[in-house]
Amino acid sequence: IAQIHTSTRININIINDNNNNKQIPPCEIRNDDDSVRSPRGGAVPSKKNQQGGTIVPSKKINKEAQSTERTGLLEETIQTMRELLESAVYAAIYAVLALLFAGWVDALFPRFDPKAEYNIPRLLFEVATQAGANAAAAQGTRKVVQKVPYLASIDGRSDKALPASGGGVVFAFLMFTRQSNWKQKVGALDALLDKTWLFP
Repeated sequence: IAQIHTSTRININIINDNNNNKQIPPCEIRNDDDSVRSPRGGAVPSKKNQQGGTIVPSKKINKEAQSTERTGLLEETIQTMRELLESAVYAAIYAVLALLFAGWVDALFPRFDPKAEYNIPRLLFEVATQAGANAAAAQGTRKVVQKVPYLASIDGRSDKALPASGGGVVFAFLMFTRQSNWKQKVGALDALLDKTWLFP
């Protein structure tokens, strides 16, 4: 017994074969090309019946859809792991460079003298100037790191830069940690600003 609609799509739930007394599993008939899209987007090859419709068993559609879903999930997991690996490599490289060369930037500026008399304008100028030098050093470091062969293609998408490719928090934190001279100036400036009512 079949329910036939006037549209180009015919849903058949149960078909009884009078000759063989066999029950045919649920299927779909469509008037389209040689392939049918499953509900989740997978292409299902099909055969033409005598009237030109496409007959695709529902079980086959579900099986193809589940296979497509599993494949997509596996690919997404692999892509995520590759991105995590690339981020870790970037962080390690920036950490090494910050630890090795941050001290050289700090050495370019006058040493902090705890016995000297400092005022807010002087410390503000020295701290801000060294911050600019650190930013320039960070930008130069990024240029060097981005030239490392194959590093940007670990995740398989070299046209899309990850946030970790810029150094981020790891580079900035280690840069500041290694510059003891700058840290002392920042601390002294902070103490002077705390004493004023304008900058609590």
